Amino acid sequence: MPQQADMAASLGLLQLVHGFCASGEIDIEKPDPRIFDEAIRSCASKPRLAKVRPLWMVGDTPIPDIRGDRSFGLRTIWIHRERAWDPSHGAVPDHSVASVPEAVTWILNNLLEEE
Repeated sequence: MPQQADMAASLGLLQLVHGFCASGEIDIEKPDPRIFDEAIRSCASKPRLAKVRPLWMVGDTPIPDIRGDRSFGLRTIWIHRERAWDPSHGAVPDHSVASVPEAVTWILNNLLEEE
């Protein structure tokens, strides 16, 4: 298993998400549009997720994670790590949290209720 997926699995994150796509697994870096296509495809390939909307992405890098995802119509959660959002980054993320555990908690409390 590639390093990013291995780390996500060891943290128990893979059982909490509908799809997982890491640049290291497919050798495509954000904000290359192909990685967002792949992420969307990985969710859409699961029958019960094919029509789930909105699709959400969690990331900590403003330009590739948030602006790149927004250009694909994905909703975004930015892990700000105590950084302020710079308006030059473009559209503000849909939600901001300080850490990965906080993102997971927010998703479990909010996003999973939408299904």
